[in-house]
Amino acid sequence: MTSTVTLESGAAFTLEATADVASAINALEQQAPKVHTKLKRYMVTMAQIGRCSTGTKPLQGNSADGLFEFIADNIRVLFFYHPSTRKVIICAHYFEKDGEKTHLGHIASAQRLRTIFQRRK
Repeated sequence: MTSTVTLESGAAFTLEATADVASAINALEQQAPKVHTKLKRYMVTMAQIGRCSTGTKPLQGNSADGLFEFIADNIRVLFFYHPSTRKVIICAHYFEKDGEKTHLGHIASAQRLRTIFQRRK
């Protein structure tokens, strides 16, 4: 069973994350404070008003169906909408992007968690 922790809660959405993603985001506060601030601003905006025109985008490609990403400099947090309620966003995978394309391994990791949540609904 995969458990999540709440990162942000707002009028539009609740953002949850796996423990390892939450830990990585929290570690950014010490390691890269400006990036952490930017990432948290995007997450708070998404939780409060339900959209964030800067700092988020859907992933492209067949294997990325249903995945989106928060973008803060070279940091990426992949997320999906909870299948039983579109009021919860699950932050499923965190990584530092090192090239033009998102590696399939990162996408596969997020999709595995998305599949677990789809089976639970």
